[in-house]
Amino acid sequence: MNYKVRSVRPIENEPISEVTLEIAGEKPERLLVFSEFCRENGISVGDCDGETAERLRDCAGLTEAYGKGERLLAFSPNSEKALITKLRQRGVSADHARRAAQMLVQRGFIDDRENALAEAEKCVKKLWGARRILSELSAKGYRGEALCEARAFLEDVDFSASLSALIDKKYRKILSSGEERDIEKTVAALVRYGYTPREAIAAIRRAKC
Repeated sequence: MNYKVRSVRPIENEPISEVTLEIAGEKPERLLVFSEFCRENGISVGDCDGETAERLRDCAGLTEAYGKGERLLAFSPNSEKALITKLRQRGVSADHARRAAQMLVQRGFIDDRENALAEAEKCVKKLWGARRILSELSAKGYRGEALCEARAFLEDVDFSASLSALIDKKYRKILSSGEERDIEKTVAALVRYGYTPREAIAAIRRAKC
């Protein structure tokens, strides 16, 4: 099959070029690829082989995935794993999603340790307990060093004060009834916030003193 690069046009103010790839007897393909790829691989107007054509298509897929990843990160921080999942949900192939996320990590757009700490701080402000916070971080895809640093941060948090503040904010009125069922309901609710039953019961006793 005969391939030909008909044009290579850099996109103004973008690190991307539009490459027009012509295949004999078929409609030309317009591929948006990293300009860096074109420079490193000597992509220029003229005939090219099938391998080069496939590499251009692959780069176009990666370039699109990278752009989608940038837009997602501009909207909100994501762990590398979470970003891959979101890209897959948007129709990106597993390979391109993984490679795009890795590129974004390498270029400093994703810092799992910094993002995990920021997420943990937000959860502390919500008065969540350590167990729920760590579960939330794991669910968002934080692993390894990022999770270890978040756990170390949580060790310095006064969760006893957080629990007391939570009771004052949401459960003081219901506990004032003194009914056993209301106490049980409150304990169950506090456990869902990430505290142990023992922590919840101790806090309730302090609140009633």
